[in-house]
Amino acid sequence: MIHILRILRLCVIGVFCIAALGSVHYQDLPTRPPLNVLVQGQQSILTDQGLKATQSLLLEHQRLTGEEIVVAILETGASQKTDELVKKLFEKWGVGKAANNSGVLVVVFADTQEGFIEVGFGLEAVLNETKTGHLVSLLNKNLTDYPIGTALGQIIEQLLIEVGSPLASTEKSQKALSLLKTEASKNTAATPPSFAGVTLLIISLTCLIPLLFFLFWKFDLHFQAGKISRVNSFKLATLSFIKQKIRTGGVDGSW
Repeated sequence: MIHILRILRLCVIGVFCIAALGSVHYQDLPTRPPLNVLVQGQQSILTDQGLKATQSLLLEHQRLTGEEIVVAILETGASQKTDELVKKLFEKWGVGKAANNSGVLVVVFADTQEGFIEVGFGLEAVLNETKTGHLVSLLNKNLTDYPIGTALGQIIEQLLIEVGSPLASTEKSQKALSLLKTEASKNTAATPPSFAGVTLLIISLTCLIPLLFFLFWKFDLHFQAGKISRVNSFKLATLSFIKQKIRTGGVDGSW
């Protein structure tokens, strides 16, 4: 009986240890950006002009409606529980006013090209689970098809429409978001080649170099063989000429 109790106690301790290791702690999370947009790590994902235009648009929406839309582009989500991290980030940053919790957090992980949207209960009437799921699907599809800036511009535009923002489809929002999309496209053109592309190049060169050596070797063999053939032909022609002269020269002495 004592042994059974010890085993159970160890199991409980193990479960708590695993849970502690696997959970995301507040101290591990980035601090909230003062202007509602965070770009962690690769600053070149958005240019200064595109970033400032987005910040201005989201802050203006917050001033007019009291609703907060916060965007975070994080470096990596590959080694973490991304859905739990997004929830913790929403809680730590306090997205949405404390009184009504009317906030939206859009998170994109740059390495995995994966997007998440967390909605406060104050906006669940207009952004219910079905609509949010549709927006998340749209965000991830756009992240697959377009640069991060373009995907974010499209999803911010859709969010403004869904929550009934006075800025939705206005000249200001169209200009800001089109700038974000344009700048994102420019940055994508300067993106360095991927690791997969470099690997493919190395494999191609590894296969090509031996092939080139083989072709040079075959060419050299043919060249040498041709050279020997030409020398032999010259020798035969010379000997034939000498023999002919000997025969004729012995008669008339013409050479």
